[in-house]
Amino acid sequence: MNYYQLIFIIHTFFVGPLLMYSGYIGAGLSNDKKNKYLFNFLFIIGLVVSLYHGSKLLGFKFEKSISSNK
Repeated sequence: MNYYQLIFIIHTFFVGPLLMYSGYIGAGLSNDKKNKYLFNFLFIIGLVVSLYHGSKLLGFKFEKSISSNK
């Protein structure tokens, strides 16, 4: 496992879900409409982080499997 794969794993399974969780909980606890938008935006950022780094991680795995088959 190289450095980039470790970064992708950490962001896919820890950073992204933590951002999504805090956005979800914050939106539920917020009374102000402006804060709900902010927490929803935080949730979307977490989703994008997880999807982006997850796709990069899968790209590494597919690239490695393709190169080992040659």
